[in-house]
Amino acid sequence: MRSPHVDDWGTPFAMTIYDSRNTVLDLSSASPITIIFTKPDFSQFEREALFVTDGTDGKIEYTIQDGEIDTAGDWKYQGRITFINGSWSTDLIPFVVEGNE
Repeated sequence: MRSPHVDDWGTPFAMTIYDSRNTVLDLSSASPITIIFTKPDFSQFEREALFVTDGTDGKIEYTIQDGEIDTAGDWKYQGRITFINGSWSTDLIPFVVEGNE
């Protein structure tokens, strides 16, 4: 993925969720599924993720909306999935937001 810039929108953030054995996790019965974004100042926002297909392939994504990418610097995102028996978070994935100089 190319680095997004401040005020960009329409950028998709996708991930594939794996279990502890590094096997793709079937997410079709999980709800909610969210992606948490952490800004350079450590503030966060959380958005509902969508399945890329039907969830059985572990693939989710969220497309950034207008006004959400508002700060240049080092960001992170991670998935959070909830099943009836618990809730788990993925590893953090770093990315850089470029300024518009």
